[in-house]
Amino acid sequence: MKFSQRKSGSRSGIDMAPIVDVIFNLLIFFALTLNFAISSGIKVNLPKATGEIVEIKDVNIHIAKDGKVYFND
Repeated sequence: MKFSQRKSGSRSGIDMAPIVDVIFNLLIFFALTLNFAISSGIKVNLPKATGEIVEIKDVNIHIAKDGKVYFND
């Protein structure tokens, strides 16, 4: 089996696509982690909520064979 020899004038280059992918992923990682710095906020005293007991009413809807609609009847 004969292998072809490289020409002395040709240059073999490094594939840049994986390097660009790694650098792009590192850039995204650092950009996302730097934005999560905890900042102090303003303390606000919120009012306490008072709940009321709400009476739930049933709703009855009847549709007759002739197409008439009856509410709570």
